[in-house]
Amino acid sequence: MAPRLFDGEGAVMLSTFFTALARDDAAKTVTSPSSRYLLSSLHLFGSVSTQFAPIWNSWVEAVLDLPSEATRDVALASLISNDRGAVLAKGNMDLQKHIIGQAVLLAVGGSNDWELLEAAVTYQTLTDSNYRDLVQALVEILEKEPSKTESTLQALEITAKGRPELFSRDERVHTTLVALLLGLSELENSTISSKATAIRNLLDTHTDGKLPVVAVVQANLERAGTQSLDINTLVSQAYNAVSSDIPSEELFPSTNVWMKELAPLLELSVNPALSITNSIGGAAALVKGAPRSANLRIYRDRKGRAIPARMALYVSQLSEKLPLSQLPKPFQLELLYLQCLTVQLISDQITCMEENRLWQTLKHAEGSAQAEEFVSKTRGILNQLAVDASAWSDSEEKPIIQDLIDLLTQHSQELTPRGLYSARALSELIQFLAEAHGASSSFEDALLKPDVLKISPTTVLPASAIITGFGETLQPSKIANNFCNKVVSEIAGAKADSDKTLMTLVLLSQCAQIYEAGEMPVANNRIVFAVRQITSWLEEPESLSPALCAEICRALNKLLPCMKDVYGSYWEKTIEFCISLWNRAHEFELNEALPFIHSSLKLFKTIESLQEPNDDLEDALKEYASAKPRALIELLRLPRDTRSQPLEIVDAMLCREAQKISLRHVPDLSDIFGLVASESRDIQTAAFNLLHQALPEQQQQKSIDALLEKTDARLPDELLSLLLDAPTLEKYSDEMLAEFPSPIRSYLLSWKLVFDAYSTSSFKIRNDFTDNLKQDNCVGPLLDFMFDVLGHSAAHPLKLEKVNLTSEHIQDYDVKLAESEPEEKDMQWLLVHLFYLLHKYTPGLFRAWYIDCRSKQTRIAVESWTTKYFSPIIVSDVLDEVQKWADSQEPPAMDEKELVVRVARSSREIIAGYEVDEDQAAIAIKIPQNYPIENVSVQSLNRVAVNEKKWQSWIMTTQGVITFSNGNIIDGLQVFKRNILGALKGQSECAICYSIISTDKRMPDKRCTTCKNLFHRTCLYKWFQSSNQNTCPLCRNPIDYLGSDTKRRQG
Repeated sequence: MAPRLFDGEGAVMLSTFFTALARDDAAKTVTSPSSRYLLSSLHLFGSVSTQFAPIWNSWVEAVLDLPSEATRDVALASLISNDRGAVLAKGNMDLQKHIIGQAVLLAVGGSNDWELLEAAVTYQTLTDSNYRDLVQALVEILEKEPSKTESTLQALEITAKGRPELFSRDERVHTTLVALLLGLSELENSTISSKATAIRNLLDTHTDGKLPVVAVVQANLERAGTQSLDINTLVSQAYNAVSSDIPSEELFPSTNVWMKELAPLLELSVNPALSITNSIGGAAALVKGAPRSANLRIYRDRKGRAIPARMALYVSQLSEKLPLSQLPKPFQLELLYLQCLTVQLISDQITCMEENRLWQTLKHAEGSAQAEEFVSKTRGILNQLAVDASAWSDSEEKPIIQDLIDLLTQHSQELTPRGLYSARALSELIQFLAEAHGASSSFEDALLKPDVLKISPTTVLPASAIITGFGETLQPSKIANNFCNKVVSEIAGAKADSDKTLMTLVLLSQCAQIYEAGEMPVANNRIVFAVRQITSWLEEPESLSPALCAEICRALNKLLPCMKDVYGSYWEKTIEFCISLWNRAHEFELNEALPFIHSSLKLFKTIESLQEPNDDLEDALKEYASAKPRALIELLRLPRDTRSQPLEIVDAMLCREAQKISLRHVPDLSDIFGLVASESRDIQTAAFNLLHQALPEQQQQKSIDALLEKTDARLPDELLSLLLDAPTLEKYSDEMLAEFPSPIRSYLLSWKLVFDAYSTSSFKIRNDFTDNLKQDNCVGPLLDFMFDVLGHSAAHPLKLEKVNLTSEHIQDYDVKLAESEPEEKDMQWLLVHLFYLLHKYTPGLFRAWYIDCRSKQTRIAVESWTTKYFSPIIVSDVLDEVQKWADSQEPPAMDEKELVVRVARSSREIIAGYEVDEDQAAIAIKIPQNYPIENVSVQSLNRVAVNEKKWQSWIMTTQGVITFSNGNIIDGLQVFKRNILGALKGQSECAICYSIISTDKRMPDKRCTTCKNLFHRTCLYKWFQSSNQNTCPLCRNPIDYLGSDTKRRQG
């Protein structure tokens, strides 16, 4: 454009033209094809004209009023994309607000046109204050709206490219943004993480190396949320700052905030069950706190960790590079004290598997492993402090562990949950000292002070900590000896309802642990007086609290072995007390009951194992011999709604005792079946072992009773009910299956018990059991689940050699050995063994499932797998069974001969013959290689004394009996023999099938009253069905199928 056009009248005309366009036709102008050229002309006009500013502002005002967002922002972007326009834009507040508004809209996904923002950043049209407002707005969106992260990052990246130095002007915004970017860099989403890293790099290069590390670290430690930085990231940032001029203590968390966040957890009452596992035992019952069911409001990070847990993990990791010893000693001491308390709380959550504590849950492997690693690592650090402490010092420059012991002792004087945790930490610390330095007189002299070893509310916890910490190293100590005597003497005059009694018993139990069983350094008469006093309280056990009951058992467990030769009622009272506790355990909440169950089981075991017991003790044990098993079963039946280490310890003890129960003391098994379905694996195992031992013996007697009474047998209904809720693959993920879930284990163990019932039952009873299983359709769901888990459904059946399952595993399952295997192998072993038992006892049910199976893929996989791994074993078992039966046949009657049976193993063949007039009627039973997938075949070898038609009928009957009697070859051989004997004795054959014995092993018992011919009832029934007539198949006269005897029974 020629410059002369902008002089004189030309300039005036152009000015009027641009102004008129903005006023009258702005909408039409910016949407016209020539808009780009017009706006370009406007920029040129501005470079030479003094009238540009008002014209430009009129254009901006007109464009801002346009309704179309896309058209408006494209025009605005063009207007500010030059130096003059950029300068003017800084003075136009409406335009500034619009640019910020559009940027925010882009960040939240309300627009997708980035041209205006990019132009504003490129030409720096925003004022410094508006730029900072924009950054603040974008950071708030990034912080509060995670779903908008990707678009917000894009807006921030564009903004950061223009004025990165402005981001650090507002320290709070800068700190928040850096923290957010660090967190987003950890995400697996590569798009987001790479963009966050790019923005961080932009900011890093414009902050003079002074990133807000301390502010970022402290902000992320003192607050927790889903966007909080991970501990590893914080530690990494702190590592990078170690070499800078930042004081080391500023990189560690605030101890005030840490204690404030711990306080609500330290006020909760302690789980009573922890007296079984914690270092100071029953002292846990001495403190009271807020209800454990209190609904705590705890802020957590995305991994479920509370603020104190994050701080503890951070300190643990940071101290690897920045040792605590480099910190000022008072601050170092505070950190160690808080670590000690946090370790105790985390240890309790691991032990009790509780929810909503320092971790939201520890059921997941990652959280559980991290918590356990922290506890182990922190205790290792404390142990090293103990190793490094050579002796107790009275100087001002004391080792840090000495200051820590003093601090823990001071806080242990409070009879509160916090005091208890301090005492437990103190006990562990002293134990580390004792292990490192043995019976060091300097440590003992400093800690075993008379003002601590007293029975009072302010001394009971520190005294417990010191005694349990030193443990057996105090055996030579006169101070410990004297205190032990004092406590025993105190018990002799104590009353059950006194507040001091529980404290005294706690200290007695702990003092007694110093010495070997029966070796307490206390005069015998003092022990007898103490036991007499304690057992006097047992006359009214209902009045004793659960905690007191537990501590009574612990005390008696230590005192009674010291007086095993003393006669008296103590023994009977103690045994009766234990059994009454077991029978009453269901009256209490489980965690309350566990301590006294645990201590009473230990006490009873101690009493039973005393060498050379006196007559009173022997008489008491005999008197309660039958009551003990019944009470133990009551304990097995306790509801177990949760899992915890104390419960596992108690269940393990209980199950060991249950294994010793004599079956004569358990006449009714019905209550035990339900225990197989317990969530506790130990209880499952105990119940299974009892039933595994009892069922075969019970079923053997029931078989006799059923045969004598001529009644049908039935599997126990309680056992059949355990088979109803069959597991399916859809209910469990691969990870869950690999852990062999309790419901699946219960279901499979129940099947093992079913086959235990088969093992000692007669053939008739087994057939009745099979009818039970068939009627309830139990086998199909088992096989469906089995082949889903073992891979047949997916055409990848389990290769037994790869998981080290041998033929011995196939034929036998040992529940005790299986528990030492990985859970997945345990499940595979049990499934494989059940498949073997299924073939051994109910091959007909398997074959019915196999025929009905609709998946060709599954059938092919099952057939090849069965043939490879099972058929050789099953064929060998069948041949062994037939050989054993043949060798043990009863001697034949006077007019009969023995059935000669020869087993040919190499050809898998059984030849049976019966001598008739110096000849032999013989058949061969051939077992196929893939038996039991394919049936056996019965073939003729030599026909004697009967015509071909009758002979073939006998062969078919023998084949039918084997096929329909669960594949039992012995049944078939017996029918073959009875057919021959019947013919030789002139017994009438069935006029339909020409056999004497039918496939259901009955004689012909239906006679036509007209022609007098005999028929098998099964053959006659088939004739009725096929002919649609109730007439004799020979004379065609009506025939009475039911018979008069049946009608009388029905009447």
